[in-house]
Amino acid sequence: VVGTRNPSEYGKVVAERIAFLLALNGVAVVSGMAYGIDAIAHLSALNGGGRTIAVLGSGLKRIYPEEHKNLFKRICENGAAISEYPPDEEPHTSHFPQRNRIISGISSAVIVVEAGEKSGALITAKFALEQGREVFAVPGNITSVQSKGTNRLIKEGANPFISFEDLSEVLGQPIMGIGGSEKLSEEENYVLQFIKEAEIFYPESIIPLLREKGINIYEILTSLELKGLIKKSKGGFRKA
Repeated sequence: VVGTRNPSEYGKVVAERIAFLLALNGVAVVSGMAYGIDAIAHLSALNGGGRTIAVLGSGLKRIYPEEHKNLFKRICENGAAISEYPPDEEPHTSHFPQRNRIISGISSAVIVVEAGEKSGALITAKFALEQGREVFAVPGNITSVQSKGTNRLIKEGANPFISFEDLSEVLGQPIMGIGGSEKLSEEENYVLQFIKEAEIFYPESIIPLLREKGINIYEILTSLELKGLIKKSKGGFRKA
């Protein structure tokens, strides 16, 4: 799962949901630990209880960007970080396009979420095609600079990723997480009932009740939203 370092809100939500659903279905998410879509993909895979692999453009002792040191640690604890460079190799602009061939090479398919016309994610897509991998691109607003690259990929023959159900095509199997088909925890079911019964559900209304039960309402809401069961509406939440 790859894309721009400067995603739109749309790109952030899509990358988050894709990586979370892949993790939920036991699929390791591969990306490059860069800012933007890469970091979102890694974090969402971890939040989905899955494994993720980071391919670095520097040595493993020279974490780049430095702000992602904590993310790097979490990735190593729940997946792997790999590099073709010596451990002390500093990051260099020439390294990143080259490492993209490894991202695509160890992946079954590549999903480009958002990419400008000169995004490195397009290089990953090019390598993927050369390596015989499936390439999916998320279509975007034709006026958005973040979608010019992905829209062009689709025009040139990439598979359009137009709904989360398309993950079934990526995986070649039915997936959990679409339309609430996966088993929910007792806490998720409990909160979901409140949301189903209200036109618009405001979490503040039941925080005291949930606190007594030891339930973190915001963690539950995030999980339900990522699973596609609820959506934000008018400052609250409603059933999707």
